[in-house]
Amino acid sequence: MENNDVVSRVINKGVPINTPVNISINFIYKSCKNKDKLDQLIYYQFGELGRITDSDKYKVQPVVPSEFQLYMDPETLQKKLCFSEDTILSLLEYNLGTKKTISRNYLSQLSRDELALKINKLRKIKKKGNLSKEEVLSRDFPRMYKLYLNEKQFFKEMQILVNKISTPGISREKLRELVYECSGRLSEYGYRTPPTIEGLKKIVNSFNLNSFCERYADYFQHVLDNEEIIYEKLQDNPISFNELDIDEEKLSLYLAFEFIAKISDDNTLDKQKYIYYLADYFGREQNRKNDNNTMLRMNEDLIITPALLYKEFTEILIKYPELRLVNFKDVDFSGMKEEEIVEFINEYLKVFKANWDIIPVGDIIKGLGDGKVNDPDMERRIEIFMEKQEFYSEFDPFMCVRGKKTFDGYIGYILSNGLVVLDKFFQNSKKGIVSKGDAIYCMNIEDFYRLSNYPKSVIRKDKNVICIEHRNGWQEKLSNIINHRDFTFKTKEEVEELQTKKLIKE
Repeated sequence: MENNDVVSRVINKGVPINTPVNISINFIYKSCKNKDKLDQLIYYQFGELGRITDSDKYKVQPVVPSEFQLYMDPETLQKKLCFSEDTILSLLEYNLGTKKTISRNYLSQLSRDELALKINKLRKIKKKGNLSKEEVLSRDFPRMYKLYLNEKQFFKEMQILVNKISTPGISREKLRELVYECSGRLSEYGYRTPPTIEGLKKIVNSFNLNSFCERYADYFQHVLDNEEIIYEKLQDNPISFNELDIDEEKLSLYLAFEFIAKISDDNTLDKQKYIYYLADYFGREQNRKNDNNTMLRMNEDLIITPALLYKEFTEILIKYPELRLVNFKDVDFSGMKEEEIVEFINEYLKVFKANWDIIPVGDIIKGLGDGKVNDPDMERRIEIFMEKQEFYSEFDPFMCVRGKKTFDGYIGYILSNGLVVLDKFFQNSKKGIVSKGDAIYCMNIEDFYRLSNYPKSVIRKDKNVICIEHRNGWQEKLSNIINHRDFTFKTKEEVEELQTKKLIKE
């Protein structure tokens, strides 16, 4: 059966490992064509959030996040969206703080103890000098003051209704109508319908600033004390966007933007795991690298396109050369547990450390050294060296690597189409002695990882490797391979064969 949940399809691309990232509710709303249906879904989810956080019990409006969090079900390895624990705690700080707006990816900066102190301060709100309690609330808790004014207005309107109900000689039909209206509006704040008119009056007359602050302080403390339980319940209630008409390409672009933001964040510890979605995004559709037609307006000052993100992505790979660009889009991870997937990927990446140093794209060749070699063909060596310099200067690789040990003197160009080109520039890189014109090796990036721990003799004999000699026309031959050969990841069977034979080793 076709999966009509566009959101589920998009967020589950890449590798099935946990990559927490926040997704803007506002963006999903803007990208959805049938907004009425989305309104119903969001309204229902806010109700679920109120139920999970017991907002009705405390007679308050629930803290309402502006973002969902992407998380992965450890049993099914399916990524889903739910309200995030971090976002809820951040909103506690936001409601208890002096900020008038909450920014994108705003995270709590206060400890649990600091939040608890603010909650207690709200509970015991009191006059200060010439400032009334309301003025202190306005100064110290501007968000809560706004909520207070809203409730104050609400209960003022309720008082008018109660006064009408108490009007002498009111008809039974009008009385029933007013009681129904009053009870319905009070239920929005978690008040159960009282059995008598006196009960309605008691609820309406009970509102004051102290009771307001106590109710919200009790609620915030409840959320703080039960954050782990609340988050578990949130994960048990993931949000389904099935049947919503959402622009898949724009959603994919937006998620790529959020993943790049996550990698760029200095607080993100494991940046590598966010690479895989981006490698899939740009690797699956090659035209995205130059696409400036698909656009998203993030705010008044920022418009993003796939081409702009591609440029930013390459800059990130240069800034963080330890990141490995690997696209597992054709690898079947079904039947594997998350820890097995992580172990497989980690082993897969270790080969880089054995024989290669990742280097900035703009720092590929340091130039000729002072090393001397007694070779009558030195002039031809230098000529080939300069041909290489000229040819590869036109490259726009995702990443470059410099060989060590058996690969000393080699430069590897890792291209966006999955092709790796290895060319030897130096016979001795430390002395700057140029190579004799050794063969160029072209291979799939997966084969590069697989073969990197073996000597060149193994590479030359491998059936998946193409060798090109530095003879007349070598540039044209290499260009044809780069432009016309489809280098992509192999099948599940080949990956399983690598695991079985333990070809990936440190």
